[in-house]
Amino acid sequence: MTPQEQLEFNQFGCIARWLIELAELKGHPMTDDASCNQFQALFLTPGQYGLLQISQIGNVIQNLNVGLSPNFQIYRRYCAIDYQFNHEHRDILVLSEIDVNDNATGFVNHCSLLREMNHQHFRIRIPWNDGSASERDFGVASWEAKACHGVVLLP
Repeated sequence: MTPQEQLEFNQFGCIARWLIELAELKGHPMTDDASCNQFQALFLTPGQYGLLQISQIGNVIQNLNVGLSPNFQIYRRYCAIDYQFNHEHRDILVLSEIDVNDNATGFVNHCSLLREMNHQHFRIRIPWNDGSASERDFGVASWEAKACHGVVLLP
């Protein structure tokens, strides 16, 4: 990856970054470079290297060959995500339409990884534009306030 591609990947590749991390959690580590080499034909938006559309998740998972199913379902309601995470033990990507920073209200299309969820709060692992990631807790009301959706990866 060129330095410019790395900058763009850090900024726009949040879905790809979490699919890479899920592959690693399943015992199939893959570098950003290897992943981008394999899937760069899917990065269709010039100047946004690493950007994947939600509809491409299944294609990427299928080609990763890491034991994840390419099937997924999108849920909007908090209780549905809570059930899928805690009772069905599914891996879940959280899509937010509103910036997840405190008091932010600006539109974004961002993807995080659900790490914990209960009736009082949820915790997501957020990829930052500098290539780092951190976990943050949110109250239940933030699910609606940040316009979150859950992409539930099915078995």
